[in-house]
Amino acid sequence: MDQQREQEAWREAEDGREQLRRHVRALRRSAKLAIAIVATVTLGTLLVSLLLPDSYRASARLVFQEEGTALDPETIERRLATGMELVTSRPVLRRAVDRLPGITLEQLGERVSSEVSPEANLIEITGTAGSGSQAAAIANTVAESFLAERTRLQREGLARQRSVLQQHLRLAPERPGTDAAAGEELRALEQRLDELAVSEATAGSDLRLVEPATTPDRPSSPRPLLATVLALFASLLVAILVALAREHLTPRAGGPRDVARILGVPVLAGVPELRRRPGGRPGTRVAAERGAFDSLRNAVELATPPGQQKLIVVTSATVGEGKTTVAHRLARSLVTAGQSAMLVSGDLRRPALQEPFGLPSGPGLSELLATAASGRRAVSRDALACSTRIVTPSDTLSSGWARLAVLPSGEPPDDPAPLLTSDLVSSLFDQIAGLDYEWVLVDAPPLLGTVDARVFAGAADALLLVSRLGVVTIDQLLAERDELDRLEVEPLGVVVVGSPVEAGVYDAGRPQRERAVLPADRSRPGRMAEAVDRPAI
Repeated sequence: MDQQREQEAWREAEDGREQLRRHVRALRRSAKLAIAIVATVTLGTLLVSLLLPDSYRASARLVFQEEGTALDPETIERRLATGMELVTSRPVLRRAVDRLPGITLEQLGERVSSEVSPEANLIEITGTAGSGSQAAAIANTVAESFLAERTRLQREGLARQRSVLQQHLRLAPERPGTDAAAGEELRALEQRLDELAVSEATAGSDLRLVEPATTPDRPSSPRPLLATVLALFASLLVAILVALAREHLTPRAGGPRDVARILGVPVLAGVPELRRRPGGRPGTRVAAERGAFDSLRNAVELATPPGQQKLIVVTSATVGEGKTTVAHRLARSLVTAGQSAMLVSGDLRRPALQEPFGLPSGPGLSELLATAASGRRAVSRDALACSTRIVTPSDTLSSGWARLAVLPSGEPPDDPAPLLTSDLVSSLFDQIAGLDYEWVLVDAPPLLGTVDARVFAGAADALLLVSRLGVVTIDQLLAERDELDRLEVEPLGVVVVGSPVEAGVYDAGRPQRERAVLPADRSRPGRMAEAVDRPAI
């Protein structure tokens, strides 16, 4: 039971790490969009902040002071709320606008605001204007107008109460009743009249201006630095949400297991990202890459029959998954192990295989196929030999047999379809079969979108798939699976690019050195490249 719990805990932890890696890949994939969002929002906010006119704010504070009988907190809070609403009422603003030249009633209403602090029994009246002196004048004038209007309203209310009591006082002697009761009522009316007279005299004294508004030293807005910082963080949040939303709208394979499950083929090797990541150790990355391609070489050797030339087509679902790099590095690993290999640049639409060797694109495959197609004959072995470049001299490795040859793509034709027919491709491979190479690796176009890869696969011994995490989507993998079902050749497996670098790579701290080759001389297409010592890449 304990072992089962540990396994379940390990699976949960691994799923969590895989989910984190998936989110990181989603952010990296949307890096350009995220940078565009952040830059646009941040720079736009900064530009708008710099172009906006300065705005000043000044505040006057009024305090509520209890007099006489203590009031409960709810009553005080209600009076403060009433006062806050009264600040922006039209009678108050009309009284204040008469003392503020150049400001209309509507403009004053937009420039005044009020706020209540029940804990401190304060009403804060804030004025906003294009200059500090005008903002202070607005706040103080509105505060004084508010106090005056509030005093007037209180006195009017007390005056109405006093008028009603005086009328009751005049009618009191005419009411029926005992003389004692009439006398008591008269004394109560007179006492209430005296209280109203006192309240009328002190109306409005419970709310006083304790802190007049002063002219501010600097504008309250805009504040370019603060606005830019806030826009930066807000745009970062938006960019992250957009990246994750894109991930959910177009889901991608989360790891090698997902790729293998969807394609129905085994994973032969997991290759880490071939570009260096910030903060990563170069030795770890180089060792992980070298170990991945050595593992791939061993897996391919075990999956193919010995003692004969093996023709393997390397392809992927879509562009940008690293098939060209995998073909190149696998061929180098085979040659380093003492075997001979030939690389064929079969992608006539977007050729890139000759670039790592510094070779010119032509003459190459397209010229061979075009010549054969024009004469309706097989591909010439002599022309094939002239177009093939030997890029690794035999004396650079322990075995004199080991060498690496490259057949470039040639000049890209306008339409490769007439050249990539089954007869022409089979004729090409028949001629290559007569050459002394143990391995022939064809960098073919992607499976989706064209029929070129199907033609190469139809004449090949095996198929090697390449899938890049974070690039290929689930739908593309499913479509690739359908394409594989239509082919007669069985895939050896899949190489997953973008796998995480495992910790504890054995030779991470000391990269091995190998005899690497310099690019071939472009002025002499057939000349061998010279060898120099440099770290393996």
